[in-house]
Amino acid sequence: MLRFASSSKPVVVLSPDSGSFLCWHPEPSFPYEHTKPLPRKELEIKEGDSELKVQYLLEEKYKYRPDGPTQQELMKIFHTTRHAFDRKPSRRYAKENPPKDREGI
Repeated sequence: MLRFASSSKPVVVLSPDSGSFLCWHPEPSFPYEHTKPLPRKELEIKEGDSELKVQYLLEEKYKYRPDGPTQQELMKIFHTTRHAFDRKPSRRYAKENPPKDREGI
């Protein structure tokens, strides 16, 4: 029986019952010297590394308002007209005084 864990190179063998192929392909080691840093966004670079990122804080403040997004923001998000977000007159046609139950029936 071959020991796959001891080998650092890929190995392909036939199973003892000749029913299938067995493959061992360990993840190759990649030297740290050949890696690159993750790219940073242009906006983050312009902001700098300051702890007081005023513009960022203002955007976060207005991002999750208790009254929700405005119609303009919703139009930009969903690419629709403002009519999709107008309030629907659901109670407009509801009867103000529903009929009372009659005792005789």
